[in-house]
This record gives sequence, structure tokens and C-alpha cells, in this order.
Amino acid sequence: MRPFTLNYARPRVLPAVVTPYRYDSSMQLNVLPDGRPAVSDRELLLAAARRRPPPVHRPISTTDGGTRMTVLILTSEQDVTADMVVAELHLRSVPVMRLDPADVPGKAVLSADYAHGDFDGHLSVNGHVLSMGGLRSVWVRRPGEPAAHASDSSSWLTAETRQALYGMLYSARHGG
Repeated sequence: MRPFTLNYARPRVLPAVVTPYRYDSSMQLNVLPDGRPAVSDRELLLAAARRRPPPVHRPISTTDGGTRMTVLILTSEQDVTADMVVAELHLRSVPVMRLDPADVPGKAVLSADYAHGDFDGHLSVNGHVLSMGGLRSVWVRRPGEPAAHASDSSSWLTAETRQALYGMLYSARHGG
């Protein structure tokens, strides 16, 4: 007699072909060719989970004082798991902005003003503008290296972009 597990419980075999998906910047989600969010495809999620190491979570949060403030997610466009969080935030009507630091400068633009002792910073991604005063929290999930997608990437540009982006986020968190 063979034990039950050897006869009936077999690990699920993942399909050899995974459905292609693309990043939709207006939805801030990866979508399938038919327009559905990629997170609705179970096989795609299982395949993505098998080929990636577990994420390192480093949440940075501030209180919102009862107003609708934006959640900033720092991750790559290919992060299908972050799509689930974005989709849930959309369902809950929570404003969200997704950014890959590798897209700064380029697809994403930083601006900052310091006048009369007050700091005001803005982040613009795919036509969406986020004021640092409207930042509720930042989820650092799988960010790319700053300036990695820049046309003239260099170690100097990477260091400067990293300091500008994370310095602006740190200043927003600590009130300037």
C-alpha cells in the first residue's frame, strides 16, 4: 500500500508558455492583450512568483490627517505583484502613483522649490503630478536603479538622481 500523498497529491506543473502582458501607464497596471489586468491571470502570477526572489519590504508612512492623500509605490513596471496592490487601492478609491526610479530623469520628472523656509516638491509621472504635501505613504518594493533608463547614464547621474529623489521623499516625510 502506498501513502495517500504519493498517489494523489502531486505538485502543480506550470505551463511552459506564459501569457504576454504590457504596462499600461494610464492604469498603472500590467494588462493582458485583451485589456484585463494581468493579476487576473492565475498562471501568470504563479509563473512570476516562481522566477523572482521574495521582495524586501521597506514601508515609509506618514499620517494623512483625514484627507485623501496619495500612496507612492516605487517598483518596476514588470512587478505584477504590485499590480494587485494598485488594483486594490483603485477599488478603495485611494489615489496611487507608481514610479520606477530607473525612469528618473526621462518618463518621470522631479521639481522642488525652497522659498521663505518652506520646501515644496513635485513628482510628475505619465502626466500625473504628485505634490510632496499630498504624499500619504511610500512603498519601496522593487525599485530600479535611479537613472538606469537615461539616455546618457553614468555613475554621476545615478548618484545625483538617487540623492534628488530619495532626499525629496525624506524631506516630505520630515516636514522639509
